[in-house]
Amino acid sequence: MNQREQILSAWKRRKATRAPSPHVRLADEFFQMMESHPDICWEELTEEFRQKYYEAFDEIVPVLMATDDPLILHNLVRFADLSNPKEAEAAKKLIRSVDPDKHEVTMLTLAADQEMRPTISKRSQLPDSVKAAISAKVDA
Repeated sequence: MNQREQILSAWKRRKATRAPSPHVRLADEFFQMMESHPDICWEELTEEFRQKYYEAFDEIVPVLMATDDPLILHNLVRFADLSNPKEAEAAKKLIRSVDPDKHEVTMLTLAADQEMRPTISKRSQLPDSVKAAISAKVDA
């Protein structure tokens, strides 16, 4: 299953459990836009999200996280603005909830951010590469 299909499937499951609201409608518009533009890249999708759909952050981001797909979550982190408290909190939630081995690349990306390191350090059974990245950043 490709990324788009996984995301749309996760949205369909979440939408079925949500009461109608302006944020759910806005999120639905976002996912419809994503579905109707199959050639949109992550960078363009991120720009569109920030410009028109950010108000539905609490509906959209959990859908992406629910896929538990390493590439989707890596792109979510790659395009996150970790200086934004809302996005930083979502990244910390991701750190606390994902399998650190399955999402090793994403954890390494997050370990590069000073503010994320304390949250990552609290995780048990981190891959050696992530432990090394945290240690290297602390020693630097």
